Amino acid sequence: MRNAILNRPTHRQALLLMALLAAALPAHTDEGRKLALVIANSRYQAIGSLKNPLADAQAVAVRLKQAGFELLRPVHRDDVQADLSLAEMLQADEDLHNKAMGAQMVLLYYAGHGMQIDNESYLVPVDLPGIQQQRLQSAAGMDLLKRNLVGLDKLITGLDQQAQVAIAVFDACREIPELEKTSRAVFGNVSPFRGLARPKSEGRHRLLAYSASVGELAKDGQGEEHSPYTQAWLNEFDRHTDKDINAFFIDVSAQMTNDKGQHPEVVISGIHSATYYLAQAPETTPPPVVPKPAQPDPLTVELSVWDSVKNSDNPADFEEYLRQYPQGRFAVLAKNKIKHLQQIAADLDRPHTNPPPTSPKPNSDLADFGIDMVRIPAGEFWMGSDDSDKDAEADEKPKHKVKVRAFNLAKYEVTRGQYAAFVKDTGHTSGPSCWTYNNGSWGEQSGADWRKPGFDQNDKHPTVCISLTDALAYIEWLNGKTGQVFRLPTEAEWEYAARAGTTTTRYWGDNPDDACQYANVADQTTKRDVPGWSSSWTIHNCTDGYAYTAPVGSFKPNDFQLYDMLGNAWEWTCSAYQDKYSGGEKKCLSNNDATDRRAVRGGSWFREPQALRSAARYGFDPTTRGGSSGFRLAQD
Repeated sequence: MRNAILNRPTHRQALLLMALLAAALPAHTDEGRKLALVIANSRYQAIGSLKNPLADAQAVAVRLKQAGFELLRPVHRDDVQADLSLAEMLQADEDLHNKAMGAQMVLLYYAGHGMQIDNESYLVPVDLPGIQQQRLQSAAGMDLLKRNLVGLDKLITGLDQQAQVAIAVFDACREIPELEKTSRAVFGNVSPFRGLARPKSEGRHRLLAYSASVGELAKDGQGEEHSPYTQAWLNEFDRHTDKDINAFFIDVSAQMTNDKGQHPEVVISGIHSATYYLAQAPETTPPPVVPKPAQPDPLTVELSVWDSVKNSDNPADFEEYLRQYPQGRFAVLAKNKIKHLQQIAADLDRPHTNPPPTSPKPNSDLADFGIDMVRIPAGEFWMGSDDSDKDAEADEKPKHKVKVRAFNLAKYEVTRGQYAAFVKDTGHTSGPSCWTYNNGSWGEQSGADWRKPGFDQNDKHPTVCISLTDALAYIEWLNGKTGQVFRLPTEAEWEYAARAGTTTTRYWGDNPDDACQYANVADQTTKRDVPGWSSSWTIHNCTDGYAYTAPVGSFKPNDFQLYDMLGNAWEWTCSAYQDKYSGGEKKCLSNNDATDRRAVRGGSWFREPQALRSAARYGFDPTTRGGSSGFRLAQD
């Protein structure tokens, strides 16, 4: 079974793990041996000390002893192994594995520095040498760095084979200023070492709790007695020792996200046939003399109800959940979902507010077609890229100034529902095939089309498997129906609108890992849920919650209030694609010109950070249909 991942318990990203808890979990009553290893690394010799790990670990150790845990080899201070060197960390791990055999529960708690290298996680011993810039610039130097760290996978692998259940808590990912400074000199603004990656191996009966999401820095809690994550852990322990471990760590994550803006994650593998408790199971009343059928646990019932509606696009489903559970665990999520769906519906149904054409034909109300156009003001901007952008391609040059007249651009990409109305009305047929993704590669699939692009969609998703010919046919039909004149944008208009006055590489800034607030991109969700995804492919180090396309308008807009200008689906333009800019980007080719490649912009759900930039461009043959390409309407 695939690991279940809990990210921030808001909107889509908390839902996957919550859903896995819907099955009824009978209480585990074995009062077996419980073993814990508690490590606190704070006095680093070469990379700067941390304030709170020792106090954090000591407080955790006290609670674990209260809960009946045996603390492993307390050789430094109290019951905590503090400030361990590389050799000492490896020895402590070996001791833990040796003593874990036959235990009911094994728990590893680590507070200190952590990092990731090539999507693998490492904990940092206190004797790590200074990090030199030249070391990060060679394979040999990186290998040397890894040898001075402790691999997280090595620490946890096999523990759940020796004990009934293994728990690992990592309050790591705290900022390493020296590493941040050195890596920026080598890699640019975004350090590839930030945070912890998720394990490559899948456990048997295992729960892993991380104080921050993938690539996120955890706070050390300057000025506070404990780090924010450990304080949340202690608060939850002091209030609720009778919670099973699933609910316990979910509620710690919820407390952190709501109160501190930090986004812990929990990864659960195989803990479905029994419930485990850090302290002790709550007392149960003796069974009645006359046995009765077991009543379902209320939380299990609520989880099942939520699981049945969580992916719905109908606000009424979430209203029904709130009717049954007005104070339920997912009440806030349900209210946010209702608000989100109502806003999308209002946007898609809102009529065009600009002056109508001077001689409109009958049936010119765009609300009937779910179209919302945004007036883009006239202006001048720098189009393309130069060598200051390390990801710039040759076809984005030369960087040059372009003046753009005012025009209208659709707030959203054309949806599957809008395109379906056109097909129903006209009987339009697409070609016999579409390029679709299948288990690691793209190929031309006979029978695939906008109805069957290789993944599930609903009517609010962008329509894909659309050729230039298909897009122009839709526009011709819409013009006839509305009496207005729609078209595709020129490439210059598209980039001007996407940038929305910004000069950064993306309309939200320069950090690709902020993408998941603004765009549906290749990310941790893609890596986890898309079959055949290669671990060597570059992704955005964030989680947007969608493996393939997302409903239009699911993310934040740019400053022109346009949605999905990057990600979700490539968008056709009316301009010829040229290997370098020479003026064609400001013009529309004739609709009858089917010989030249047309420029497509915006990237898609499948694309990596390099392709998800305002200047990135590509050229498609006009007859190409792809499972990641659609279009957006423009208008003078």
